[in-house]
Amino acid sequence: MRGVLPQILGSGNQFDEDAIVGGSCVLLNTMNDLAAATVVEVSGGSASVEYHRLGRFTAVSNSEGFFRFPPIDRVSRVKPEANDGARIVTVDSFSQNYGATENTIDFVFTSIAIFHLPF
Repeated sequence: MRGVLPQILGSGNQFDEDAIVGGSCVLLNTMNDLAAATVVEVSGGSASVEYHRLGRFTAVSNSEGFFRFPPIDRVSRVKPEANDGARIVTVDSFSQNYGATENTIDFVFTSIAIFHLPF
């Protein structure tokens, strides 16, 4: 085994709220340079620098369109994305109702047909 020091690239993202010890989520005020990231560096204050794997919440729907997110804590808004294999649709912002048994998100995939007519 060989120890390495990860080199984190990209700009910093500040916590929007203090992290909770043992929590699975942190709330950030921006999401700069996280699209392709797999590891994040957490630093600041008098604490030592920490490196954590970055995880994204994913869910796959069944044939009726139902899906379930993995356990999420302290999240008030999400930006869900649907992918049918050819197209991606994103909902700008969705607030879940934790008191409801089900929450509904509608994704609409549209196609545009282009016809070339001979002159």
